[in-house]
Amino acid sequence: MKGLARYPGPRLGRRGTVRLRMTLWNVATLALIVGAPGGVARNKVLADLFATVRVRAHCGVAGYCTQSSSPLGGTADPDANG
Repeated sequence: MKGLARYPGPRLGRRGTVRLRMTLWNVATLALIVGAPGGVARNKVLADLFATVRVRAHCGVAGYCTQSSSPLGGTADPDANG
């Protein structure tokens, strides 16, 4: 009867309890769910920033740029209406 007093399932040993493993799994999944859209948003903002810098560098410091000379096809003035 000595052997029946123990839990008959597999020994978890150094891997931890089921509760710990489930908690870590949930934290990792949540990090992926939250991190993926964050990475996409970060890349979009950086691309917009670099495009703005490229247009302003192309058109000069004064900010004067015609639509046909702009590398993006627009004006260099971010406050321009239209």
